[in-house]
Amino acid sequence: MKIIYATLNLLVFLSCFICSYYFLFHNPFGFTFEFNDYGQYFPAFVALSAWSLFLILRIPVNKKTTFGERSVTFVLNIFILCLLLSRYYSFANEYFTIITVVILLFIMLLTAGIGLLHALLIFFAVMFFEELYLAYKQIGQINHFSFKVSGLDIRGTLQNSGIFSWYIVSQLPFLYYLLFYMPAVRIRGKQPTLPKQIVLFLKIIKVIVFAMVFALVAVIIWKSQSRIGMIALGILLLSFFILRYGTVAKKFMYRLPKAVVLLVAGVLVAGMCYAGWYLFNLKKLSAITRLMTLDIAKEHIADHVWLGTGPGRVSWHYPQWQAQYFATHPHPPNYYFLSAGESYYLFNEYVELFFMIGLPGFIVFVFILIWFFTTRSIKYKALLQAAKLTVIAILVCGISSYSFHVTFLLLLFAFCFAIAAIVNENKWKIFRKLNLPDQLYNAVSRAIPVILIVIAGFAVYSAFGQWQAKRDWDKLRNRLDGDRAGIIAEYGRLYEVLSYDGKFLTDYGMTLLEDSADCRKASFILEEAKKYFISRITIETLAKAYKKEGDFRKAIQNYEWLCHYLPNRFGTKLELLKLYELVGDTTKARLTAHMILSMPVKIESHEVERIKGETRSILNRLIDQ
Repeated sequence: MKIIYATLNLLVFLSCFICSYYFLFHNPFGFTFEFNDYGQYFPAFVALSAWSLFLILRIPVNKKTTFGERSVTFVLNIFILCLLLSRYYSFANEYFTIITVVILLFIMLLTAGIGLLHALLIFFAVMFFEELYLAYKQIGQINHFSFKVSGLDIRGTLQNSGIFSWYIVSQLPFLYYLLFYMPAVRIRGKQPTLPKQIVLFLKIIKVIVFAMVFALVAVIIWKSQSRIGMIALGILLLSFFILRYGTVAKKFMYRLPKAVVLLVAGVLVAGMCYAGWYLFNLKKLSAITRLMTLDIAKEHIADHVWLGTGPGRVSWHYPQWQAQYFATHPHPPNYYFLSAGESYYLFNEYVELFFMIGLPGFIVFVFILIWFFTTRSIKYKALLQAAKLTVIAILVCGISSYSFHVTFLLLLFAFCFAIAAIVNENKWKIFRKLNLPDQLYNAVSRAIPVILIVIAGFAVYSAFGQWQAKRDWDKLRNRLDGDRAGIIAEYGRLYEVLSYDGKFLTDYGMTLLEDSADCRKASFILEEAKKYFISRITIETLAKAYKKEGDFRKAIQNYEWLCHYLPNRFGTKLELLKLYELVGDTTKARLTAHMILSMPVKIESHEVERIKGETRSILNRLIDQ
């Protein structure tokens, strides 16, 4: 039995090791509109393979599970069945697949011991220092700490300075725990005793290391101008202070005169108001974009209040909502007009979560958070506090960003919940009453593992096939030679496997469009792509396909949609103007021309001047008609 437990621990560690490394260094986003970025297939194959082995190894253990574990396992298997049977929640749905992977790892982590959790924490810390080293090099030369570098260059491997700021803030609690609270390594069951001078020296070293790390984190956040990173760091420090010194501070405040307390409260409120004003104006256009996405989304709450859009589908719905907004608001505020970009997130994870899973699901999420923050542990108090502080940092980042869509942060979030479930000593009475009677449990426990293993086996087979197809697609995209017929035939073969992957379909359609003889098939493939993945490049390529095919009506429809979705883009409006002129719709052509010449410019450039010059020429021709 010891060998089985050791193998299970190794399996859990390796699967978490591989997925967390891959998430951090190769696939940081749960969804991206870049059609050549699709990293969900490999972690899905790894996690499902580990899950299958995990189920097989667990058969001889026959350990009774809790109601919570059975509930999460039930949800997980619903997700796996969706990956196998659904069109819209298949492996091609990036975010849905990543969520499934995280749930898989979470369930396996529930069987872990404290030693395994510490091993993973050490591994996370090693990756954290690697990211800090990369950031240090990005700030300046390794031997010359320059402050002239643009903040946007400080991003580690996460491709975005804001996301990098959220990541480094979320790593501080566990690093603090590792340095100051993690138990020493035992030798033959005993902790080695060190002389007091060495203990003091090591403590000073730890304080210096943490102070240097904290200072570097603060500098990176300041240089990157990440507003949510600043807020998260501030709230993290406040939460740490409350957890450590809250009782003492409360007693001290009670002793102060009420006038002093009111004065301090007034200063704090004034400071918070100023900080809010400063942070809003720090990147004003970005802040307006966030307000705009929420304003647009609120018009569709009633459509998805009960069932939601489903995991990973908000990024498909939102572009249509934005296009609809600007189509029905011909004179929007200038700041909305200029800030409208290729958006797929709502920039508030709680609003997005509400849209994704509906009101009932959101209520369940709130109860899960309440459970997490009410967990207690005397023996592992410091570890649990570090987990809670980490979750607070991630939750704060979700107020005005998409922290739940950053793959490593999502995994770290689940890791914290696994810690809470393992060390929790505060059991809710309702869960005790929901446990199955022993006789019924024994009957169910014999049948369930077989069913789960069969489902997992099919999932592994499917995941492996799609991962291999994705690898073949990578090779195909990077081929610089080869006859076109062979390339198209290879795309056709991959289509049989990746027919629900909107990004693959977009790439397939773009390849077909290179030859006029294939433009009709290209438009068909791109229409299929629209069912799963909507982006500027998908719709733009579809419009070009219809134009090349001679179906100007549909080409105009797609260009009109693009003009509504991205109203401040001059190039898209010029293409629409040319189509109106081509079909002889002079009324709409003149309106579009005047719009191009009068619309505000987001960024002045020679390209904008060229487009305006060409628009004047077209308008002159229209006037002469």
